[in-house]
Amino acid sequence: MERPRCPVCRARLASDPTCGRCGADLRPVMTLLVEGHRLRSAARRALREGAAARARDLAREAQAVAASPLGARLLAVCALALAAEAPATP
Repeated sequence: MERPRCPVCRARLASDPTCGRCGADLRPVMTLLVEGHRLRSAARRALREGAAARARDLAREAQAVAASPLGARLLAVCALALAAEAPATP
């Protein structure tokens, strides 16, 4: 997975709250990344608990906050789980 980049100069982010290249304040970006991670973790937990619709909602919210390739995969897994829950049509 590619590391996030500074929204100002596109340098790869480290754990420092200030971009090492351009000096931009990265705290808002880091806050969004942490929130996206928290929401994806909650979505995975909901899947383990059998709550596919809740997992899908959390995964969608995570993608809206901080989109990632892993988040897109999680959404696909949620869609499969929801399809598996759907009653079969005669």
